[in-house]
Amino acid sequence: MKILLIAPARYRPDGSVNRTRYGLMPAVTLARLAALAPRDAEVSICPDMLREPDYASKPDIVGITGYTKSIARAYDIADAFRRAGSYVVMGGIHVSMEPDEALAHADTVFVGEAEETWPGFLADFAAGKPEKMYKGTPRPSMNGWPVPRFELLPRDSYYSTRRSGLLARILPLPFFPVETSRGCPHACAFCPTSPFLGTEYRVRPVEEVVAEIKALGARGVFFVDNNLFGDIPRAKELLRAIQPLGISWAGQATLDSAEDGELLELAYTSGCRSITVGLEAIDDERLSQYNKSFNRTALYRRQLKAFADHGISVLASMVFMPGCGDRDQFRSACEFLVSCGVPYTAWWAMTPLPGTATYRGLKEAGRLKRDKWWLHKPGKYPDYKATGPDLSEEEFFGGFMRYYRKFYSLPSLLRRLPSHWRRGWWAELVWNAGLMAVAHLRRDALNLYSPLGHDLGLLSFLKWRFFGPGRRGA
Repeated sequence: MKILLIAPARYRPDGSVNRTRYGLMPAVTLARLAALAPRDAEVSICPDMLREPDYASKPDIVGITGYTKSIARAYDIADAFRRAGSYVVMGGIHVSMEPDEALAHADTVFVGEAEETWPGFLADFAAGKPEKMYKGTPRPSMNGWPVPRFELLPRDSYYSTRRSGLLARILPLPFFPVETSRGCPHACAFCPTSPFLGTEYRVRPVEEVVAEIKALGARGVFFVDNNLFGDIPRAKELLRAIQPLGISWAGQATLDSAEDGELLELAYTSGCRSITVGLEAIDDERLSQYNKSFNRTALYRRQLKAFADHGISVLASMVFMPGCGDRDQFRSACEFLVSCGVPYTAWWAMTPLPGTATYRGLKEAGRLKRDKWWLHKPGKYPDYKATGPDLSEEEFFGGFMRYYRKFYSLPSLLRRLPSHWRRGWWAELVWNAGLMAVAHLRRDALNLYSPLGHDLGLLSFLKWRFFGPGRRGA
């Protein structure tokens, strides 16, 4: 059985495929599905962002996954392989939200998590009786997963997986994504995690996580969990277990985890160098609209300081609703983050993703330019953005970029730098300088199709490995 697994790229505003010579870090999904295939199957993985799929290779099965922003490209790839005679299957979060739409481009679709249904499909296909749709067991177990087959990916095409050369001497390479939990009880209005993975917080056995890190030979890890600290006692167990591994790691968590000093201490001593937290907004009314009232703006400063005091660098995520809010919202957000000494921030224009409360609300209110915006290639302003009563597109995106760039400016850096006068302060300075260049020089920055700091992600490895922030005065 010849299986080709594809991670589609997205389309750029000009309609071309968004390709790059080198990727930062491979995704874990297809590498895990490859590990779940029969060992006698011939499995290959094609990251579309690195190279064009070989439509003449005639695989028996083509498996495609993708996020909403890349689904138009995914459908084009699927159509091309079906014309070439391959059996095409599709899955992932977007397909799970829009399975009937995907069936117009695939022979079989997977709804929900595929760790159990994918092996079942392969057995059915081998027997000549594949089904049109496979629905995963609601909230399946996360026990017994095999080690992802990252060796099937073009290793030298990713900065994080190189094992030789100058980079490997100074960076914590290889650096792999690892998943330890799924589900989120918070159900933020704009986030598809709860509709897809459920509100029950599920975890992998700690010993299996440790064994996977060892098997990968990882010196660095990015924990891809939506909230690594969703279960505090279990998180502490995990952190104690990985301490002897001597790895550097980054992850994502909610801001309220800063209330537990022991947790932050364990995070730092186990190798944590960076945490992404979702502030999303700095006013309680907007947080209520996002169904994120568990964030308490009155506690932001103290919580952000707690991370810094424990030597953990924070990337603060902010979300703005296109067309809504006053002209001062971007200035207020920028000034607040600067005054808190936040090292890094990522700003996002709200994307109405299918299956979310935000998408349903905007659609019912008639505020979407196109109901299925993801089927259209983008223009100057992203076509998926909602129209709004307060600001025009030019006003919204102009203000957005003006103050995003102001955060990554020299005056801002000089105001925030005192928060980084600790071991590794100069690495923070270098990375901020890189982000300044990205934010100010990228011509396509206005389209906001990817985090502006992604291009400079390699510098974060340098920071995590040798110049982690450290405690104040260390």
